[in-house]
Amino acid sequence: MKDFRVEAVPRVSAETAITLTNFDQMKTRAWRLIFEEEAFPLVDQIVLIVVASQSFTWEGYAPTTMTSKALTLFLEVSKPTADRKIRDLEGQYLVQDKSEENHKVYHWRLKDLATAQKMEVLADLQRKIADVVLAQLADPTNPEAGKELVPEPVYFNVVANRIRYLNNKEAS
Repeated sequence: MKDFRVEAVPRVSAETAITLTNFDQMKTRAWRLIFEEEAFPLVDQIVLIVVASQSFTWEGYAPTTMTSKALTLFLEVSKPTADRKIRDLEGQYLVQDKSEENHKVYHWRLKDLATAQKMEVLADLQRKIADVVLAQLADPTNPEAGKELVPEPVYFNVVANRIRYLNNKEAS
């Protein structure tokens, strides 16, 4: 009789799955929670991150050409696509102003103090998410490791998915 056993399918360790998945999952959930959005696409997150970080560098403003260039590199898209992605957030989270010096060069900035404060809260929550991931890596079999460090809607652990899968497999 022929042996039909299949070799083990390659898969990553719990630590690798935690590292690759959990931070990004929680980060996206944090954006949705802080900005009270049903969805907050990664491209929109990147646009706000670039404008916020450049506004820190340039005293509250992000020079349009520099923002566009940064986004073309970060998103690996053309300049027109990067500009379109910025404009998608105009009015909702971003505003474009003329420079007071020459009235020709435009700058992007965060729309208002509320948006800037949300970015501050988000940054604080991302630091806590990093702590959660460290707790998960320290206890990779615990589906609730570090759960107490972040709001419940933000928490995610791929280990919990694995445990659910194994429990369902056993039940069937």
